[in-house]
Formats: sequence, structure tokens, C-alpha cells
Amino acid sequence: MDLDTVKIGDKDSLGRAIQKIFIRSTRNAIIENDKEKKEEVKYLIYETDDGILRYDALNEFAKKLVVYSELLQTISVLLDIDKSLRGKYNQIVANALRKIFETNQTINLKEFLTKIKSKIESNIFSIARLRYLKKCLNHILKIIIIVLLFWGYQSSIAGNYFFRDFNDIFSSIIYLAVAGAIGGFISISLKINVLPIDPYIPFKRTELDANVRIVLAMISGVLIYWFLQSGFVTFIATEKLNYNSLNGKYLSLSIAVLAGFSERLIPNILSKKENDFLSTKENEEKKIVPKKE
Repeated sequence: MDLDTVKIGDKDSLGRAIQKIFIRSTRNAIIENDKEKKEEVKYLIYETDDGILRYDALNEFAKKLVVYSELLQTISVLLDIDKSLRGKYNQIVANALRKIFETNQTINLKEFLTKIKSKIESNIFSIARLRYLKKCLNHILKIIIIVLLFWGYQSSIAGNYFFRDFNDIFSSIIYLAVAGAIGGFISISLKINVLPIDPYIPFKRTELDANVRIVLAMISGVLIYWFLQSGFVTFIATEKLNYNSLNGKYLSLSIAVLAGFSERLIPNILSKKENDFLSTKENEEKKIVPKKE
């Protein structure tokens, strides 16, 4: 690649089209036999059409980057994970390259590039969390829209107002599931900074995790109500969940929100009941074992 004549749209040595030229540095014009020759380009820092920051330099300048090669490669890989960050960091890295090329004495920009690498990593995790939260929010909005359509159908066909048919098992499941999903979304929103979201794996895997969390929250909202109504658990009196009272319906939905919010409530109830069942069964088996004479 002829560095002194290269322009935007030309192909670099790897066949990538040059989209942006950050810096083109030249030596003073060379004069030979009273004829001025073209300026010699010392280095060229540019961006290709796929957003990758690249450089081309004379050997004496390229050698200066040897000690930074590992850091620069890591930064390049990180920017490839989330390409939206290239617009922000390519210019910063290009300026760092220029400083390395232009400084005659030995300088140490490792600390600076290390900080850039850490900032990119932090940005990648932040973006991954926002995408995760956005996916959960999309699920909640879809669920609410479905419930509103269901409510509208009830109102137009059967002349019911909100909650009137809560006694119907199908209606109650829908309302309780929505309440559980809302609780799950609140929990995710509060814990988003500590959730183990890995931006280095395909987002489809993270998307599946978001789907599962919301579905589990919906199931929890329904199960906690069934547990209370059946007497399976008794931390709230069943009569307080009376359908004939609006307060009872609000209480039922509030408990569903709590179940969706708490990831451990339903699993803890099931674990305790499992232990109680196994303990009871073990005691019964001991009672029927015949005594040896």
C-alpha cells in the first residue's frame, strides 16, 4: 500500500476498504539533484469499513509498538465483542499510537492503555446488563399487553370489570402470573449490577436466561397462591384471600409479586416440605420394622 497516496475508499494490505484516516505523518520532503521528491510517509493510522483500527508504518516506527502489542491486541479483541464502542475508543487508541510513534525517548504508555482496556471491559459489561434488562422489560410489556387484551375481551363479551372474574381459575392464573412477573422484573432491576451476566458468550444464551427468570417469576406468583389456598403453607390465613373482597384480591396479587420478587421463596418452601416428607416417611418406616426377639 502506497502510504503517501492512499485515500478513503482504497484497500489496505488485507483487502479492507479504508473508511477513515486518523493520522498521516510524513518526513520533510527529500531533495535530490535539485529535484524535490515526494514526502515519505512515516506512518498511517486509519479505520477500515468494518470499524477496525489499523496502522501501517515504517519499520523504525513499527518497532516502537512491540512492547505494547499484547495490550493493543487485547483492546482490539474487546472492541470486536461490542462493535458499538469502536466509535468512542478508536480515536483514543489512535492518539495513543501517535504519541508512541512521535516520542523520541522511551515512554511508557502501558498504564494508560491498561486503563483504556479496563474501561472498555466495564462498558461491555454495562451494555450487556442493559440488554438483559431491556429483554426482561420487553417480556413484561408483552405480558401486560396480553392481559389488557384479555381484560378487554372479558369486558366487551361478558360485561365484566377488572377482577370480577378473578374467581375463575383461568383468570386468576393470568393475573397471578402477571403479578409474579412484575415482582421478578423488580428483583432483576435491583440486582442487575450483581447478576452473573457474561458478555463474552452469544447473547442468545443470555436471552434464554432472561426468559427463564421471567417465566419462573410467573410460575412462582401462581404457586404461592395455590400453596396458601390449599393449606400447603400457612403463613397467611386463607380467609384473608377471600375473592369476594377487593382487599383479598389485592392481597393475593401482592403475595404473587413477593413470590416473583424472591427467587428463594418457592424453592425454600419446596425444600422444607421435601425434608418434612422424607423425615415423616423415615419415621413411619422405623415404626413398622418388626422387633427382633
